[in-house]
Amino acid sequence: MAKAAPSEYPKQRREIDADIKTGTFRPLYLITGEEEYLRKQVKTNLRNALCEGGGENNLLRVKGEKTDPQEIIAFASTMPFFAKRRVVIAEETGFFKKGSEDLAEWLKQPPDTAVLVFVESQIDKRTALYKAAVKRGREISCDRQTPGNIRLWAGSRLKKAGRKFSERTLDHFLSGLSGDLMHIESELNKLIDYTEGREEITAKDVDKITSGITTSYIFALTDALAERNADEAMRQYVRMLQTQEEPNHILAMIARQFHMLLQVKELEQRHAGDDQIAKETGLHPGIVYKYVRWTKRFSQPELKRALEVCLENEQALKRGRLDKKIAVEMVIAAVISSENRGGTNVA
Repeated sequence: MAKAAPSEYPKQRREIDADIKTGTFRPLYLITGEEEYLRKQVKTNLRNALCEGGGENNLLRVKGEKTDPQEIIAFASTMPFFAKRRVVIAEETGFFKKGSEDLAEWLKQPPDTAVLVFVESQIDKRTALYKAAVKRGREISCDRQTPGNIRLWAGSRLKKAGRKFSERTLDHFLSGLSGDLMHIESELNKLIDYTEGREEITAKDVDKITSGITTSYIFALTDALAERNADEAMRQYVRMLQTQEEPNHILAMIARQFHMLLQVKELEQRHAGDDQIAKETGLHPGIVYKYVRWTKRFSQPELKRALEVCLENEQALKRGRLDKKIAVEMVIAAVISSENRGGTNVA
């Protein structure tokens, strides 16, 4: 597996934060990427800065593929009413996938009194609109964060609230959750409220308060998938549902497991030891052996295909094309049906 290119998110975020701080804005901001928490955070920060003192009369919100580009252009081309600018917040319009000649043309000479903010899950970098947008505006790709970055983010969030985890407790907390920052923040808020009046958050607090998938459940499911044991895999999935865990969070956790297994597989092929694997993946040294054992049950093509199925189903869920429970069951079935004997791909 080729080493993943470093995320552009930190650099792009610094550029947008600098625009907000100086009050010097580009005519268009394009927010993309899988991490919903970061997308919403960037959108909210831009909206608050752009609309300061502008009122609702100078803000247009549009959503969906039925959005008319002329509505956006007409609104943005009108002088603001007792404010510095007109602001458009447009979400999932599809313009950056299928293109929009009208918007691309408008961007050649946009007025100084308008800023467009687009939040799009799918883009085609070949379109004239995309090329115009990155030339005149800014793009930020809110990628899924690495385990190491998630640890830093969670620690920072706790510090601001006057709380702290031990390293082992943090491992216990994060290993029981998906890599979805929205979900992690929700669970952190529960812990912060529960431990009001004291600084240290313990593993017992995590087990009692959080509704996340416990480490034992997700590890048991991974065991079952590695053994191609369909009955046991479904039994563990049902146990997770009984904890009131949302299927989409379970799916995200399974995707995180296969992403981690791919990293471990690559490091093993480079003859890395457990300590190096722990350092490069962010895994706790005490659980690296589990991942090493699981990787022996999967070929690299199987792991890649399993992760692809997870990501495809996550996208289908976001667009409402797939039932939540069925999405997870399809992933389990795909992994179980693969055969590691000959190193064939997951179906």
